[in-house]
Amino acid sequence: GPTSVGLGIEGSSANVESQLYLLRTRVEGLDVRVRAKGDFFDSLQSSVNRNRKYPEYWETVVRDRRMFPDHALSQIIDEQYIEAMGELSTADVEDWLNAVYRPDNATLYVIGRFDGAAAMSLVDTYFADWTVEAPITHQILDVAPPSDLPERQVIIFNKELVSQTNVSLSCLVEPRTEENIQTHRVLGSVLSEMAWNALREQSGVTYGAGSGVGVRGETTATLGFNSLVQNDASALAVSTFLELPQLIQSGEFDQSLIPLMQVSAARQYVIGQQTTAQMMNRLSSVVDGGYGWDYFTDFSARLAGVDLASLQGEMERCVGHEIVTLLGPSDVIGPHLAAAGIEYEVFDYEAETDRLWADRDPSGWEDEMERRADREESTEGEE
Repeated sequence: GPTSVGLGIEGSSANVESQLYLLRTRVEGLDVRVRAKGDFFDSLQSSVNRNRKYPEYWETVVRDRRMFPDHALSQIIDEQYIEAMGELSTADVEDWLNAVYRPDNATLYVIGRFDGAAAMSLVDTYFADWTVEAPITHQILDVAPPSDLPERQVIIFNKELVSQTNVSLSCLVEPRTEENIQTHRVLGSVLSEMAWNALREQSGVTYGAGSGVGVRGETTATLGFNSLVQNDASALAVSTFLELPQLIQSGEFDQSLIPLMQVSAARQYVIGQQTTAQMMNRLSSVVDGGYGWDYFTDFSARLAGVDLASLQGEMERCVGHEIVTLLGPSDVIGPHLAAAGIEYEVFDYEAETDRLWADRDPSGWEDEMERRADREESTEGEE
């Protein structure tokens, strides 16, 4: 996702001055201290080894790799990542710190109940002279949207002894801009309502089904569906998720959902800035997105301008390029997919885990093979 870090203090609005003082003190006190580096990397590797035992981990990894092949958005924490981290010096981290925490790269938010002019005076008192003399040697790079679209894929990740299958779909839509944020919001809401109607109200195979558009990286956006359905309804869920974007593309759906979801979005916008935390998120999301303040002044016009054509335009990168994943018992859900004429693959994550283990830790893999052989002999002896 976007590179964003921050420091913050929360307290009484009557103590704005003391909070600004403490925040400036924290900014001034930032430094790099490298301790127990080896222990940290050992812990990180242990976490990687542990995660690889679970199909949920592999579902996420494979989905991203298929959606963003050979792209920074599919990067995960693995042995290569850990090795690269180990090559970073204290000076490298200091360069990063100096590039990020400096006045020309920072935005100060002061949110609460107080006199605005008095607060601005205090901000000047504690931050007007904030400077960072260190030169910028660390370059913060934007992650460009992926240019290639994947082929449609349906992938099963075997999970035994469950009566429900988790079905998800992901596909690319148009890169996120200030102009299409509300299109994405309405599109997700319309498809979420359609998914609910198809899988819950009409079929009763799930307790919930939803859709939404999320941001990946600085600009990349993906449309997603998700539902937990009965195992024997897995093919219905896959077919439904694949069909709904096509209905948007063709316009063959209840188009009264568009104004209905526009009204819902307007209502959510109004009630989404009532608390300090909500207002902080509202303001920071606009700044982090690189949008101007016209995001607020032109919000209603952009929302009102969402129509069928703008929704259809988002489907051009999606239809035919979906990644569908199923987390459930493959021997149960596979035949249902085959009967429905849905081509699929079963990703053998256990074999992939073993392959990585053997490739990246040969001595540890030999020990594991011996342990497995001992367990097998013990089991045969008990029989």
